[in-house]
Amino acid sequence: MKPDDGWPRKISEFYNAFQGDNVSLLDDFYAPEVLFEDPLERIQGREALKSYYTHIYRSLESCSFEFTTFCGDTAEGPLSGFWTMTFQSASLKGGAPLSLNGASYFEMSDGLVVYHKDIFDTAQMLYKHIPVLGWCIRKIEKRLGK
Repeated sequence: MKPDDGWPRKISEFYNAFQGDNVSLLDDFYAPEVLFEDPLERIQGREALKSYYTHIYRSLESCSFEFTTFCGDTAEGPLSGFWTMTFQSASLKGGAPLSLNGASYFEMSDGLVVYHKDIFDTAQMLYKHIPVLGWCIRKIEKRLGK
């Protein structure tokens, strides 16, 4: 299903409105006790998540999400969404735009997200764009036939 109604629309709108400097938006999206997990962190609580997002977005020049498909209960969850994130950071690849494909899983209660898990390839997001480490990863992938 496309992000055109219910939770799919709410998720898409939230992630494209949020830019790190407006963390108050999290109050209308995440429950106070939310549990957030991604390949880099595990965070309990909305206030801790605000700090995490503020830190992440501080290093970005831009960030946007395109959700392409959602699976699950669009009215009450749980719900999974597949996305492409396009972002720019001066510290990665000279500030050139980068894309990352991933998926998110959401559980909701009383109109707020209580559990959010992001799944993505950290090598694609970060490690390949760090000069020496990126060279090593590309060499390994070449040997593996990727």
